[in-house]
Amino acid sequence: MHTASQKLNTPAPWGRREGVRYYMNVRYRDRLFVDEEGDELASEHAVHGHALDTARDLIAHAWMDSIRNWFDCSFEVTNEAGQVVLVMPFGETLNETGATRREGTDQGVVNEPDAL
Repeated sequence: MHTASQKLNTPAPWGRREGVRYYMNVRYRDRLFVDEEGDELASEHAVHGHALDTARDLIAHAWMDSIRNWFDCSFEVTNEAGQVVLVMPFGETLNETGATRREGTDQGVVNEPDAL
């Protein structure tokens, strides 16, 4: 018996891959730091958002002797076949005011009336 949400002749979900692995390689001036592990994402459409979030995290939290300025970096994202699917400068993490955007933060909005 099949439910309304179940299709006939649908292959079983086990053994099927949910996403594709993308490699977030970092270009800093003339050096390329290769991502050997990669990240599994649902689709190529998710790559840009993931790159933005990852770049924001690196800018805010990572420090490396070999990278002096994260804004001189870009992601060169490749798929499993080694094809470049996105080149994204870290500067794209800036919004129109020049501050980095972070999902889920209030960006300095005062929520308490007596804090003024």
